[in-house]
Amino acid sequence: MAVKEFHRRMAGDSLPREFIVPDNLLVIGVHNYDLPSFFEEQMEFHNCKDYVCLKEKIEPWSNTLRLRPYVEYLESEKAKLKEYVIFVDTDDVLFTESPHKILDIFLKQFDCDLLFNATKFSRGYVSAEQVGWSQKAHQGWHLNAGAYIGKKDFVIKVLKKVLEYVTDDDLPAKKWYRNEMKYSSIPGKIFPKGCGSDQVILRHLEREFHPRLKIDTKREIFSRVGYVLNPKGGNNFARSSLGEENKRYAFLDCGAHMGQSAQKFKKSKPYKEKPFEIFCFEPNSKLIKNLEKYDVTVINSAVWVKDQQMEFYLDRNDWDGSSLLSEKKHPSGVLENDLLNPMTVEAIDFSSWILCNFLKKDYIILKMDIEGAEYNVLSKMIGDKSLAYVDELYIEWHYKKIDVDFREHQVLVNKVREICPNVHEEYIKEAEHLNHL
Repeated sequence: MAVKEFHRRMAGDSLPREFIVPDNLLVIGVHNYDLPSFFEEQMEFHNCKDYVCLKEKIEPWSNTLRLRPYVEYLESEKAKLKEYVIFVDTDDVLFTESPHKILDIFLKQFDCDLLFNATKFSRGYVSAEQVGWSQKAHQGWHLNAGAYIGKKDFVIKVLKKVLEYVTDDDLPAKKWYRNEMKYSSIPGKIFPKGCGSDQVILRHLEREFHPRLKIDTKREIFSRVGYVLNPKGGNNFARSSLGEENKRYAFLDCGAHMGQSAQKFKKSKPYKEKPFEIFCFEPNSKLIKNLEKYDVTVINSAVWVKDQQMEFYLDRNDWDGSSLLSEKKHPSGVLENDLLNPMTVEAIDFSSWILCNFLKKDYIILKMDIEGAEYNVLSKMIGDKSLAYVDELYIEWHYKKIDVDFREHQVLVNKVREICPNVHEEYIKEAEHLNHL
């Protein structure tokens, strides 16, 4: 997503016109490929020569093993005159402001020596003790190690402490994230030693260095530019940008089917007047190719209340009635979906996705046609206050199809309208979807 945003801004001439690296600032990343990184592509675009991209052959890649050559460089003669450091992941961090302005914001607005990007990824901290401290210290925001700015000497001090938990046989980063909840039971390992994730270790040590070490919970320097779905399963929310944030406009198409709503929205007045991004959530992998041709961000996932794999029951007539809920029926009372041969799909914690990717000042139009799952999803959105981020809601209710009592249905409708007054009927009505096929 950061790469896509870079090219979008390049085409729209909205990248910074000046790109200055002060003499006392080191802009650096660590990359593990011979091919140029996204970080280097940006520096070339800005005609910037004053940066460092360390090339390290680490196979399989580990974010902890890269720290040794990185700290070695920070302590070398080459970095002797540098007082401050901006570190970026080389493949997924976008500069939307000049480094000299970023440093100025850090020095004027932050009373700390090291500032990390912040995230609200749902599994941000592993232990209950960490979760409790996180809630108290920064309202549940979590440290994200993909980008940070700080005083070089303090960065070295913190990372040397991190290196005490790094071993020669650290787990590859992907293996850690697939097994994090079981990791403490691996023989011979003492959490988080050997985990292979610098981010996990930094979160473990965060209290020790606080308040000299802080995270950017208000996103004054770091902000998100999007979301990507890991094609092998699992959700990655760490796509960040460095710089000042602008208001975003988004159309969230939940239950995108074959792209009919996206097509209709692209013809609308709001889309023509504002720089709307379109995100299409569709769990049926058979429909994804049809969506991709409409120049939208496709998320091959079902909208739900947790990040998990689920059974998806297919409407094999025209696919538009498929549901996560096995009990969903046709209005006539007949079970119309194929319950014997469900498709296994990735489900996403939708409210967490909104909280991770947007601010309240952003303008969000949400279209929701998720065949009965709306009752679970909207209840969670009310509870965690993510519904307050939504400015307009277009929704098709399915209480008759999943046997929700009308009085319970009306209670939820009223709660939704209290938070989001601009609630409309379904975005695509009756046979209108046929006009966009």
